[in-house]
Order: sequence, then C-alpha cells, then structure tokens
Amino acid sequence: MHCISVTNLPFTICPTDETPHDLICNGQVLALKDGQDPRNTPIFQKFHQKGNAVVVYGLQGGINSGLWTPESFSKHFGHERERVVNTTTLEVHRISLKDFFDGFEDVNERLRNENGDPMVLKLKDWPTTWDFKEKLPQWYEDFMKVLPMKNYTHRDGLYNIARYLPNIYCTPDLGPKMYIAYSNANNPNEGSTVLHIDISDAVNIIMYVGESQDVVINYDDDVKATNSESTYLKRKVYTLREICEDTDDRQLDRIRRDRCKLGALWHIFHPNDIDKIRHFIHKVLNENGQTLPTGHDPIHDQAMYLDKDMRKRLFQEYGVKGWPIAQCEGDAVMIPAGAPHQVRNLQSCIKIAEDFVSPERVSFCLKHTQEIRHLSKNHLNQEDKLQIKNLLYHGVKECVSVLRNHPPAKEVCTCSGAAHSGAAHSAPAAHSAPAHSNTANASIQVSNTPGRDSKDSAIERLKAELEAVKMAHAADKKTFKDLLDTQQAEYLQAKRYYDVEKRANTSLKSEVTRLMKLQEQTSSSQRLPQTSSSSSQPIPSLMKVVPIPYTNPMEHGRSQQADPHIQELRKPEPRHPTMRSSDSRHSSDASKHPHPRTSEIPPPPESRQRSSSASSAEKRKRPIKLSQYNEMTGKASKQPTTHPPPSSE
Repeated sequence: MHCISVTNLPFTICPTDETPHDLICNGQVLALKDGQDPRNTPIFQKFHQKGNAVVVYGLQGGINSGLWTPESFSKHFGHERERVVNTTTLEVHRISLKDFFDGFEDVNERLRNENGDPMVLKLKDWPTTWDFKEKLPQWYEDFMKVLPMKNYTHRDGLYNIARYLPNIYCTPDLGPKMYIAYSNANNPNEGSTVLHIDISDAVNIIMYVGESQDVVINYDDDVKATNSESTYLKRKVYTLREICEDTDDRQLDRIRRDRCKLGALWHIFHPNDIDKIRHFIHKVLNENGQTLPTGHDPIHDQAMYLDKDMRKRLFQEYGVKGWPIAQCEGDAVMIPAGAPHQVRNLQSCIKIAEDFVSPERVSFCLKHTQEIRHLSKNHLNQEDKLQIKNLLYHGVKECVSVLRNHPPAKEVCTCSGAAHSGAAHSAPAAHSAPAHSNTANASIQVSNTPGRDSKDSAIERLKAELEAVKMAHAADKKTFKDLLDTQQAEYLQAKRYYDVEKRANTSLKSEVTRLMKLQEQTSSSQRLPQTSSSSSQPIPSLMKVVPIPYTNPMEHGRSQQADPHIQELRKPEPRHPTMRSSDSRHSSDASKHPHPRTSEIPPPPESRQRSSSASSAEKRKRPIKLSQYNEMTGKASKQPTTHPPPSSE
C-alpha cells in the first residue's frame, strides 16, 4: 500500500486514515459525511486547491431546529423593516420581517404583484449593518457548533488568512450572513441567486427547509402524483429527478435513502472556465440585441441565470459543464474563490453563509480584485472590500515568524510497514493547532524525497514571496499617494474657485443692497406733493415739512403771509364748534357760516385766514370818518383833541 501524493502540497495522505467520504458529479466534487472529523483536512485541501467544490452532509443533527424556524424569526425580529428582492423582476421592496416570514410557507400570505400573483421574495445579507454575533448571539453559537472545517472557515481559523490582519486595519466583513428566500421551483428559468463570483471562499449551510404550499416533490418513485392529491389551485407536483434536472444518481439515491428535505439546486462552474462563460453570455446578449456598457461585466453585474437550455448550449459550444449539487437541510456547500455559481430554491430555505480566505485560493482572490478595478466607479462590486494584499502581506509575515521560532518536527508513519519521515505539513499547526491536531498529523507526512525543499530553502522561498508582496504593497502605496496628491490638488483648485465665487457673491449682494436702498429713497421722494409746474424751486427739506399752529393775523394787527410750500403740506386743523369774535366786525362773517352741527363742515382755517386778511386790508385802505368808526364800535362820539378836524371831503 502506498501513500497518496497530493499535487502542489508538501504532504501525503495515508489511505488507512482517510475520513469517510463520497464523490459526486462524476468524481469532481467531494462529499464529506462527517463535518467535524479532524481527518477531513488533507482530502479537503486536495479538492479545494484545484478549485473543485466540496459538500458536507449530516450537519442537521447538531442544529437547534427551534431557533431557525420562520416563527422564531418573526417573533424576535418581526417588528424590523428590511429590504427584500423580488427574484422575478429584481425589484427591491422594504417590508416588515413579520410580513416576509408570514408568507415563507403559506402562499396565501405572500405579497402580490400588479397581476395579483404572489411574489417570490428574498432577504439577502441579513443582518446588513450588524455583526451577526452581536445581533443574534444564540443563533451564532448554534451555527458555530455545526460549522465544518473550522480550521479554514472559522473567523479565527488557523488556515484563514483573514485571521492575521492586525486590528489597526478595518476588518473585512466575512460574515456570517443569512440568505432567506421563497421557493422558486415553479420558475425553472429564474434563480433565487443569479450567476456571480465571490471574491473569497465561502461555506453555505441550509438551516431550515420550509415546504411551500405550491410545490410537491415525490421522493418515492419517478411517477408523478395524481391531480386529486393537489389541494392548492396552483400546486405543481414534481418527481425528484425532474426537479433536480441533471443531478447524478448518487445524490438522488442518498436523498431517497436518508429521506432528506430537499432545499436548493446549485450549479457551480470551475474557475478556469470564467472567460468561456463570459464570452458565451456576451454572445447571447448580442443575439438578443443587447450590449453591456463600458465598465460592466456579464458575471459581476449579477443579472443572468443560466437555465437548462443555456447550460446545454454552453456545453455544446464551449465544452463547459457545471456541477449540479442538490442541497438538503443540514448540508454545507463550500465554494472556492473564483468559481462562478448560481442557486435556485426548490423549497423555501433559511441559509447562512460564512466567508473565509484560504491559502490555496488566494491567487484567485488577487485575480478577482484586479477584475473589479476595471469596473465603473458606480458599479455595485467596484470596491475592494477584502483588502487581499494586506491579508497576504501579514499572513506571509506570520508564516516566516513561525518558521523561524518553531522548527517543524519529524514524524514517522508505519502504515503497511513503510516508514516515511519528514516535517509536519504546516508550520502554523505546530504553533497553535487545536488539541485534536495530533490525530490529524498522524496521517499527514512529508515524503523524504531528493526533490523536497529543505527548511532553509523553504524559508528563503517565503522570504522571496514576502519581498514580492512588500514590493507590490509599496507600489500600491505609491499609487495611492499619487491619487491622494491628485485629489488634494483638485480640492485646492476647487477651493480657490469657491473663494472667488464667494467674493463675487458678496460683492453682488452689497451692490444689490445699495440699489435697493436707492430705490427706496427714490420712491419716498416721489410720494412728496409736487409744487406748481412753473416753479423751479427745489423741494424743501424734511426739516421744514412740519405742521405749525394757526395764528389769526387780525389779532397781531398785521397780515402774515405764510410759506406757500408749508401751506401746501400743512395738515388742516379742525375748527372749534363755537366761533369766537373779538368785535362786531366778525359778526357778519360769523353769520355767513352756519354752525357745523346744523349744516356742513366749516371751511378750513386757511381759507378763513385768507378771507379775513383780504377784508381787513380793504378796510384799512378805505378811509372812514370818526363818527362811522364810533357807530361801528358802539362808542360815544368824542372827538379827540389830538386829531385834526375832519375835512369836508
């Protein structure tokens, strides 16, 4: 018996210590039967480094099923409102989680579209803004119990490069996240998750499968149920082979034998077929008269699902065939980085996924990062959220430190009497491997062949890789600095433009204020009364435009001529009801003006002043005799001695 050599890995696998597993999809996909077996690591690495998918069965035994039901989520989080996607139209709606989970299995409780048909909704990346461990601590602990391949998939896993990123960096959000979607079995041309590529490795587990009312799957045989068994108006009955499409017999036999609850159908493609798939999608779009704009990618846009006819055509024209995987409740599907994949829910499923960065697939993470840099700035996946170069730099630095401080130990394998000596398969394992790693290391040995690199050469190789990473990091740093300088120059130029515009606005504002004041002064001057058109005198100042009290010129013994401008602007004073006269000369004038209570309002003082002044002047100009004066005044006729005798004239 000989040990199995694993390509591109410095260790071998002893057949007698292999974990129980199965091979599906024509031997291209590894199916592990015990996710917690420590012997899974070597054979998992064999398939994972080649870019092949891995499936882990039998995790439902360790799941607390009561936590993962739709009733449980509706009870604890039904009051929250989240964004859900209509998988048919890709429209986004914001609804309460209670409404979403009420229609999880009951089709009658689902939201309806404009035609009255129930919508197929999906809750993606939930919780979106919270760490799963903080928001759902009970669910997190239950998920961690059944998580397979913890040395890779756990956030603190030994082979998870993301673990070695220092805390001073913004840690990438690798999950876990939940993906909850309704059944999409009645729409074979549409997927619950369209074709896309993940930037890192991922593991996806179905925690709960809800049997939708509109779908019936016959697990017993390949004969459809009769129509009498259909109690729902739009219920459709499928055979297991029909609904699983081109799934191989090994998977179907296992579902029938173990009475598994079928949940979803996956199609995973090899990472080396990305360019062929991309060219095929471009060809299909051109045939339909559609073209992608610049800065977009047919896979990264996540806008197409390859149905059965398109997959058949892809195989016929390009020789590309994916791996159809039937995922049941408690099954975990591990997708390598760079592998295009799509999912269609055959029943309503509650899934949870965790991302990780493995050393075997880090090159595809770098390739994917370079691809998304060519996308448009407004693209959804344009941002480098993984920080793969920082992860790689600190991961290699940790490996060099471990090799220097902890030399690998030599072990001997005694299977079939053949001795194999060498170093442990991984330096980090000697540094901080879990307690069960001794059992795992017993089956993993380094072959003592002449072509094997020694410890010093391995250290030198890692140093060279570290230097290469440092150079790449320095180049990126320089590029970032140049970009920062450019942005700073653009900011300063924009600031100068802003200052100039601000000064212009201030000047304009002051000018507008001055013009408004001038307009107010002009309008106020126009409201003043105008003098006669023949007068060329200027308008008197406001100091002169004040009312003055009325003075009777007869009382002062002389006629006073008031300023014509002041008379024009003077407000008339109301006349006293009773007319006062100092002598009998005013009695005739008073009789001419009746009392204001009995007739109309008396004339204003100005007119009375003018009339009195005129009559007095006329009387002073006309000479009268002393006797006449006495008669007018009512005095006795007494000729003064000082006056000359009156003339005969």
